[in-house]
Amino acid sequence: MVDSIAITADLSDPEFLQNPYPALARLRRETPVARVRTAFGFDAWLLTEYELVRESLADPRLVRNVPGEVDPIRQGIPGGGAAVAGRDFVPPSVLDTVDPPEHTRLRALVQPAFTSHRVDGLVGRIETVVAPLVDELAGTPEWDVIPRIAYRLPLAVIGDLLGAPRGDDLELMRITAGLLAEDTDEDSFMAHRVALHSLRDYLVALIAEKRRQPGPDLTSTLAEAVPASDEVAGYELVSLLVNIVVAGYVTTGNMIGSGVAALLTHPDQLALLREDRGHIPSAVEEFGRIEAPFTSVLAFAAEDLAYGEVAIERGDAVIASLTAANRDPARFADPDRFDITRTDHGQLAYSRGIHRCLGSHLARVELAVFLKLLLDRFPVLELDCAPEDLRWRAIGEIRGLRAVPVRTA
Repeated sequence: MVDSIAITADLSDPEFLQNPYPALARLRRETPVARVRTAFGFDAWLLTEYELVRESLADPRLVRNVPGEVDPIRQGIPGGGAAVAGRDFVPPSVLDTVDPPEHTRLRALVQPAFTSHRVDGLVGRIETVVAPLVDELAGTPEWDVIPRIAYRLPLAVIGDLLGAPRGDDLELMRITAGLLAEDTDEDSFMAHRVALHSLRDYLVALIAEKRRQPGPDLTSTLAEAVPASDEVAGYELVSLLVNIVVAGYVTTGNMIGSGVAALLTHPDQLALLREDRGHIPSAVEEFGRIEAPFTSVLAFAAEDLAYGEVAIERGDAVIASLTAANRDPARFADPDRFDITRTDHGQLAYSRGIHRCLGSHLARVELAVFLKLLLDRFPVLELDCAPEDLRWRAIGEIRGLRAVPVRTA
């Protein structure tokens, strides 16, 4: 087996952020298990073949926490691992940073709210939430998809799911603005931290309100299940709600932005969708495949193991590239082509296994509702910049467009 530790790619390279696909395609052809340098400054093994990525996502030997070790990201945070472990820090993604049995117990608390049956029953409510956001743009011939709709829409839907007062999506956008700061330096980290603290305070107040006046919402259900006197359980409850807001906000917002951009840079596909709205479900799948908003999944080897011909030692970081897997020609025909009529589904944008995105069906429904309303409301919809002027940014493993300017008249 191969045990080379030569660095074959640098994921922190700005050029890689703007267009990662040529480098990922080369790695997939030449070194499908490659040693890379991450944006966080540590080395990891990067998996780029579809089958390897798919296998790794459900591999119990790859965990989020290796007993007795602190992962490199936490080591790189100002204040060290202790700052992360302390109650002063609100984890942005508690479900993604724990392993069974803790993960199993926490996920079971919120899973009932995200079943396909439950989400399908919310379509009417989602339409009621989304329609005013689209209607607000009427009469505005030029606007940017990212601030005007991409982030407001999922926050409005999540706020409704949690039982937040209607209209609090703007307040939530203000509170969470720091989460959109790119991971470049300590100032960015502090912006994230301030935003997480502000979001925590908002949710603590919402939980208290739901204890006084419960309603048919997720916050009330969880608050009823967690005794107010249990400090540890209360911390977990807040962290779970933070997780739901952050995961559904940034990733869904980025998929809205990149999805609209994909349609507007492929007018034949936009015309096809206008002619037949029956393509909306497959268009939503293609959004996730062509530009996965969550680019990769980071895990650690709980024991010595091997992927392909490469030996991986206990404690090594392993990155499963969803972005690379979704464009593997061994799995998808003509993988770099944006095609809303694809039938070869199986894209991994929502991950797989026990850490599969909890809100994947909700995201799909939001996108479908949004697309229908957008096409109904705007018979003219064009990109208001050259396609090459679209610029990407990274927030951890999340990649999204900075702006998507459009013309609607």
